[in-house]
Amino acid sequence: MVSETKMGIRENYGFFFPLYIQKIMMDIDRVKSLYAEALKKITDDFSCVPEESKGIARRSRQIFAQRLVAGYLCEELFKEIGIESKTKEETEKLVNDMFKELVLNKPVESDSMRALQYLADVIGSERSRFYVNHTLNENISVEPPKNSMGTYGDLDRNEVKIIGTRFNEIMEKDSKFIAASVRDDIIKWGIGEYKNSRIKPDNIPMKCVVINLLAMNNKLRIYEEEEGMNRDEQEKYNNIIALIQTVSRMKKTISKETLDLILETDTSLYLEKLAKKGRVCMKCNGKYTITF
Repeated sequence: MVSETKMGIRENYGFFFPLYIQKIMMDIDRVKSLYAEALKKITDDFSCVPEESKGIARRSRQIFAQRLVAGYLCEELFKEIGIESKTKEETEKLVNDMFKELVLNKPVESDSMRALQYLADVIGSERSRFYVNHTLNENISVEPPKNSMGTYGDLDRNEVKIIGTRFNEIMEKDSKFIAASVRDDIIKWGIGEYKNSRIKPDNIPMKCVVINLLAMNNKLRIYEEEEGMNRDEQEKYNNIIALIQTVSRMKKTISKETLDLILETDTSLYLEKLAKKGRVCMKCNGKYTITF
């Protein structure tokens, strides 16, 4: 094992690797002070990073500070053995540029944000597993679930009620997410509650995750303001965006007729507005997909 390791070092790193390790081991205290210096050189401006991703960005900053220390030591060693080397400033700029490109400009979403996006997709794609409340001229009619695999809960234009055990099933299917953690974040974000709620058909109170759909769309940045629309029109406009976006993520398209049926309204004017803004496009099959 030892001889194989030595051979691997010789073949892949030549003489440089032993010198690099020696440089570290001969002055551990200096390496520690270099890390403190490097941490100050990596930007801590996270203003462009979503709030839920800032924790990951802070941890990544520490990792890039370690990389900067490695850069300092490598460049010093290059200079000592007569190889062209970079200055400290050049090394700092290189690592900072990498940090901005790989972390700040492409923030990793938290598990709970990805879970919320997944949940939004499930609500859209598994509509047949909800009791759907339709409101027309102040009259409410209920469309029962068409899927025999088990009811998820109740759904109307304003909120979704998901039975607690079903919520756990959705979140933990294929070990995707930790249901309790996602539920806690939904409450912390102010977009939902975990409470007793009456669920059809028997209206028996049971523990449910109750989510405000508009607040969820806001959190997922699906919502957008459109000048000149009243509250009802604005809601329909954003529901169209949410539906088409969900379908697009599934690599599918949706027809105007299906949108009309789901949203119980003529979506022509809304689709026309979205098409003019370049937000949706019509495929050759006459169905819509999102363009962002």
